Amino acid sequence: MKLGNSIFIGGDICPTDANASLFSEGAAEDLFGDELLKLFEGSLGLIFNLETPLTDVGAPIPKSGPSLVASPRAVKTLAKLSCVGIGLSNNHILDWGPEGLKETMRVLGDAGLAFFGAGQDEVEAARPLILNLLGKTVGVYACAEHEFTIAGENKPGANPFDALTIQSRIADLAKRVDRTIVLYHGMKEFSRYPSPEVMRRCRAMVEAGASFVACQHSHCVGCEERYQGGIILYGQGDFHFAMGKPDEFRSTGLAVAYDACANEVEYFPLVSREGVVRLAQGVEKNEILEEFYERSLKMQEPGFVETNWTAFCERAAGTYAGQVIESVSPRSLSILYRIIRRALPKRAGFRSGKDVAALLNILQCEAHNEVLRTELERRMADGTR
Repeated sequence: MKLGNSIFIGGDICPTDANASLFSEGAAEDLFGDELLKLFEGSLGLIFNLETPLTDVGAPIPKSGPSLVASPRAVKTLAKLSCVGIGLSNNHILDWGPEGLKETMRVLGDAGLAFFGAGQDEVEAARPLILNLLGKTVGVYACAEHEFTIAGENKPGANPFDALTIQSRIADLAKRVDRTIVLYHGMKEFSRYPSPEVMRRCRAMVEAGASFVACQHSHCVGCEERYQGGIILYGQGDFHFAMGKPDEFRSTGLAVAYDACANEVEYFPLVSREGVVRLAQGVEKNEILEEFYERSLKMQEPGFVETNWTAFCERAAGTYAGQVIESVSPRSLSILYRIIRRALPKRAGFRSGKDVAALLNILQCEAHNEVLRTELERRMADGTR
């Protein structure tokens, strides 16, 4: 596989307190290292997901989780990365409101950087990026799971993943181009394997015509599946996102070289330390790839994905139960729950049998789910007026 025939795809990038000054100074060599930059320069270009607005206007929107923002000056570094497209479809691009998104798009446009996956309404957000590479046309479609930054009919934001339309949109794009890449901002954070539902979604994308599907957002390197002539990467890991304490998940990532002519990929492991990213070398590179391919084989075992996902969810149950209780009244219930979790951590979580039947029905039934979602959206809007 020749890198000169390939386009590079990076995962999530976000300037943080650990390196904001370097991004604003345009210090790409310090942030990425010469070897990685030379790889990008020797390819047909680079695509990645920008996980933050670049703005000094706007204000944080009401949401759960962190609200990310970076200086517009960080575009100096992005402009040095051989970019041919910047994906904006993620759960943070609207963190600083419509004004912040509009400013981000202006900043990128003024720097001559093409972007896709977000817009002033759902129609603009859904437009793919079309590239011409060595006689091949490549369409890149970006979408994100529903959190707080999704575009609507008259609402700015990220292009949403929609189970009702995703296959038809990919099929329409695949008819117009030679290869179709999907950047899916989904999966559960810090899960190295897909859930059964994510597998169904990604396989459906391939069935509709996607050549390569890259699942981002999980902040860790996952595994790969070859399916009906397509390639699915379940977890790319961060591209450059130094947030929180370094751990086994966020310390590594993959840069992906995609050859549109051969419909083939090559993975280049990355390591993140002290706010900078470097191309992995030697033993470290081999370990990242060996573990990646071991997981890729493991997930092929019958029943493994389902069993692994069930165990993952069991470990997360206490957190989700707490979030449910945090939202109900009176507030003393959530305070009591925190005390119980500290005193009896192994028992904190959900109950069993018929005790959870009503909650399960609300979550799995479309009609009940819509009622609850509508009421919670109303309550959230009331609290921000």
